[in-house]
Amino acid sequence: MQTPPLLALPGPSFVEQRRPGALVVGGVPLSVVEEGGAGRGTAWHCWDGAVAVALWLETAEAREALGAPERALELGSGTGLGGLALAAALRCPVLLTDLYEALPALHRNVDAHPTLSALLSVSELDWRAPGDLFPVPLVLASDCVWLRELVLPFCATLDAALSAEGTAVLAHQTRSSAVDELLFTQLAERGFSSVEQARPPAAATSSVRIYLLRRQSGSPV
Repeated sequence: MQTPPLLALPGPSFVEQRRPGALVVGGVPLSVVEEGGAGRGTAWHCWDGAVAVALWLETAEAREALGAPERALELGSGTGLGGLALAAALRCPVLLTDLYEALPALHRNVDAHPTLSALLSVSELDWRAPGDLFPVPLVLASDCVWLRELVLPFCATLDAALSAEGTAVLAHQTRSSAVDELLFTQLAERGFSSVEQARPPAAATSSVRIYLLRRQSGSPV
């Protein structure tokens, strides 16, 4: 059976928020340097999902939903904007993770925010060989899953990383209906419920959708 083509997406949204210092979360101006090009992969670009999450984290609804977790983990951090916003909004320690080759650029963006440095750490994490993960009460993933082959490793890593009573924030754009069907089917089979959140006005026209994922009662961990 022929695989449906990926949907073509428009260029980056949130032009105003991408200007240095224009995006402020928890009173902290956030900006990241994109080091894409020259054949580099997706981790060196700041995708719309991270900006949408940052805008959402500034809302009272987000802070009420997430509470005050002791610590958090970001999967597929890329430039790190999502994790930076999480630390700024909730003032909790956040571990930002990505593949080894993306870590130097991620470190540079973290180091550029000294007011958050005490809350941030960076570590390698490959979803295909995640090793032993210490479960945390909050996991963030933004614009992480767009190819079919990423779905199973992502879901397995999320399942291992999230504590029994924890919450995951998923910012997702549809590139393929087949990928979306597999993703949400796999999440449901692992016992996760997903509830779409209202987007803040600045992200209302974006194609990014934000979901809260929680384990359903009686789901195995």
